[in-house]
Amino acid sequence: MELIQDLNKRLIEYYSLDVSTGTPTWRIVWSNSQLESRFGTFIKETESGVYLGEWTGVRQVPKYPMNPDSWILEKLYPNVNNPELHDKYSYEPIWIFKQGQQPIWQAIEYIIRQWERATSSKSTQKDADYSQSLAKEKLEMYEHLKSEGEAFHGKLHDHEGIVVPSNFVPNSGK
Repeated sequence: MELIQDLNKRLIEYYSLDVSTGTPTWRIVWSNSQLESRFGTFIKETESGVYLGEWTGVRQVPKYPMNPDSWILEKLYPNVNNPELHDKYSYEPIWIFKQGQQPIWQAIEYIIRQWERATSSKSTQKDADYSQSLAKEKLEMYEHLKSEGEAFHGKLHDHEGIVVPSNFVPNSGK
């Protein structure tokens, strides 16, 4: 079994460095170690969880909180349509290996070939229009969530909020 640094060296050998940034086009990373700079409105709390308000700015946040302890195959992309990301370029996940699954070269090569095959077809105007409407819809949803109050949404995201189903009947014994 190859070490991750050897796999990353092979990715550079086979798929090169990005001309604009001088960084690898593809890489394998450990999900727990990845942070990204994000612009947003963040909740200020004490260590015990007492709400102190909100602040807006750029902050380093975990990139893969929903996929802990996993190896991830990422590809470098220019940041064109994401105003939250602070950087001009961003590595985006193409494949997340299951927890405990060690990446091997044959699988990585297969994933990249399939990704290249799927993305190499010529884009049509219909594809471009759909992509543009999707980006607009994402931005509208982001603005809606921002306007509804970050404190509540932040608590739900961090699994600290409580959701009561509409069919819940207290003290019914069910």
